[in-house]
Amino acid sequence: MNRVPLWLRDFGNAAQRSLTSGIASRRRLWTAAAVVVSLLAAAPLVRMNWQRQMLIDKLQRSREECRRADDNLLLAMETIGNRIDHLGLETQSLPKVQLEFYKAIYDQTVSEPAERFAIAVARKHAGLIRLKLNEAEEARLCFTLAIHMLEELAVGKPDSEQTRVYNRTLAETHSDYAAYQDAINDPIAAETEYAAALAILSKLIEKWPNDNIDLIDNQARIWHDRGAMEASFRAYSEAEADFHRAIAVWLKRCASQSDSMQWLGSPACELAANWLQLSDLYRDEKRSSDARAAINQAMAIYTSFNGYQSDPHFREGHTDALDTLAAIYFDDRQITQSVEAYRKALAEYDALSREYPEVSAYRRKHSQIETRLGSLAKAAQNRE
Repeated sequence: MNRVPLWLRDFGNAAQRSLTSGIASRRRLWTAAAVVVSLLAAAPLVRMNWQRQMLIDKLQRSREECRRADDNLLLAMETIGNRIDHLGLETQSLPKVQLEFYKAIYDQTVSEPAERFAIAVARKHAGLIRLKLNEAEEARLCFTLAIHMLEELAVGKPDSEQTRVYNRTLAETHSDYAAYQDAINDPIAAETEYAAALAILSKLIEKWPNDNIDLIDNQARIWHDRGAMEASFRAYSEAEADFHRAIAVWLKRCASQSDSMQWLGSPACELAANWLQLSDLYRDEKRSSDARAAINQAMAIYTSFNGYQSDPHFREGHTDALDTLAAIYFDDRQITQSVEAYRKALAEYDALSREYPEVSAYRRKHSQIETRLGSLAKAAQNRE
């Protein structure tokens, strides 16, 4: 007797939960469900017809429940879009499939604010995916149209929760558009977008003093991203200030983090990333003692939150910190310590590459560290 594959059943359950858990526009989340249904019906994502039909039927039954959902279409679309990665496709196919999902949403003609918000969010996500696919002009168009729609929505009742959501999403979209400008080497335009995002968030934080943790977190992430851009263009003092602003936020937030929270995007993860980038900045400035102090802060975080040791994102971040520590040892002519740190990093990326062969970044980083370690060994032999 044929059995439903676990990945298919898990996707159906996840999609149903996403569509019925109160994360939708007040009236029309069922349209998003319909889009998923029609997309999956048309695309050759599931090999067996009976398997495809089972998933379609399950999503169709959730429509009535979707009509009772609240105003969180943003999270619904993010969740459903990300759940496409459970379809068992080749990794390189995922962005295009996700793009089709969002494109099917923003191609609709709508008039109600919640529905226009859905289209703006879809364009925002499509912009990020097109940027990943190196479709620069299409990405620019997605971002500018999303910003235009969100600006129109954001002028509603200033005290309403819905207006707050529209403005927060507008700030996020400005930040995403800044990343696009950075990617095409236009730091002035990127700075303008980052400034726009931070200005919106500052007003929201002031207006919602008792309910602004998500806004402050977004603000800290933008400071980090802007700092990384500034550092890449050697604006070191500005970058250092932005990293320290972000660090101040995440230090406070780390106190409440538990091991039950996923690592990626958690306060400790963000804090470690800022210390790591600050260490790299100090190395570029030849500030060896500051670089060592910053990387020690990052390493201390990975030691303190060792409950995440099985998480691949935790392991990747820890290994990147080891790589930087090895480079700092080399800068200080501590060759033995440098070799030891590089070997630990190499072993971890070797393990990650074998456990997650679909993640090319692990293989690339393994190769880079192997090259550095080989060069270090040759330098040591020449010295002898």
